Amino acid sequence: MYAGLAGLFVSRNAEERALGLPKGAHDVPLILGDRNFVTDAAGALTGRLLHKVEMVGAQRLMRPHAAPYTLVNGVIWPYLEVDPRWYRFRIVNTANSRIYRLMLLADGVPVPGAFQVIGTDHGLIDRPVAVDGAINLSPGERVDVLVDFSAFRGRAVKLVNTLQGVTPGTPDRRNDLLEPDVMQFRVADRKPSKRFALPEVLSPTFKRLTHDDLPHDRGHRWIVTVGPGTGNMPELWEMEEIDPAGLAFPAAGVVQVRDAAGTVTTLRRTSMAYDDGNTITTAHGGTEIWKYLNLTAAPHPMHIHLAHFQVMSRESYDITGFDRIARGSARPIAFRAASALEPHELGEKDVIRVGTAGQIVPGPNGTPGELVTVAVRFPVVGRGVHHCHMLEHEQHMMRPLVVTPAAHLHGGGHH
Repeated sequence: MYAGLAGLFVSRNAEERALGLPKGAHDVPLILGDRNFVTDAAGALTGRLLHKVEMVGAQRLMRPHAAPYTLVNGVIWPYLEVDPRWYRFRIVNTANSRIYRLMLLADGVPVPGAFQVIGTDHGLIDRPVAVDGAINLSPGERVDVLVDFSAFRGRAVKLVNTLQGVTPGTPDRRNDLLEPDVMQFRVADRKPSKRFALPEVLSPTFKRLTHDDLPHDRGHRWIVTVGPGTGNMPELWEMEEIDPAGLAFPAAGVVQVRDAAGTVTTLRRTSMAYDDGNTITTAHGGTEIWKYLNLTAAPHPMHIHLAHFQVMSRESYDITGFDRIARGSARPIAFRAASALEPHELGEKDVIRVGTAGQIVPGPNGTPGELVTVAVRFPVVGRGVHHCHMLEHEQHMMRPLVVTPAAHLHGGGHH
């Protein structure tokens, strides 16, 4: 992937074609990634890729890769000459680990509502949603947006990467944002085109799920991300609900969660390493609720193969009750507040960021964690995995997944 073997392909249907969305030269894929390069004795770039990660702390923990050069479609800091009209951009983050927080700047000032989100990982949503602020796109996530350049005739507009609490368009060396520029749009000095109008309805067949839409016999799974263990890498724990009677806390591999209603659920780790057994096996055509709880200090983009899902909720939790030495809860992980979903999290997805994007700022009640709940559907049969999509973490945070015909579910996965 770092060598450039990543891209996208486009699926179209009659519903989309009927909308008259920008097409041809006005429908542009933007494949984002960050890279580093070898330099010669004079400090000039040689063009050879350099993958370098930093080992930090007494435990020699490997930080996720963050490189100084941003590439779009394989070009460092490119520009695109555009007409003063609407454009469609299909954006995918193919970086190893970097989360892009994308904003559009005109004369150094953010353009309010610049992005109109029309689609997510797996297609169109029901109506356009304007982005108030930035689009947070973690590795593997895709977003389909419309941008109107008609107000910027004869001017240059920048797409930049920024962080929370940082003035958009400025670097932040402390957080590996050495150069915020992503690319530039040079808008032609000609009369704006009025051929396209933003549709009020996009996909009449798309429906945002509610809990009332889900089958009563749906399965439930808990997935917990935990900070570095014996291998000095973050871990992915599959959990089961248990009765806490007789347990002394903290207990290794046991996590307690207190939800918004005050109910405490006790979870015990069943699997962690790829070959631990107990493969998740689920029925083709079925629906399950997966709860992702992040107990680390960094966000993780979680990816499920063979599946589509919708994000049901994002909630903030106080995770100071987790004992990182004992590897279990000393006191329950406690609900703090519900969080709003971002526009590109409202549609059909297969990757979701679990954890705060940008800088991590501890709140008054302790270190923030996140619980993200998704309703997962399995439309195809096969063998795959679920994992963190940060490539430096991926092989350490991956578990097998089997989708089998419902009639064969009793046979198990046998991955």
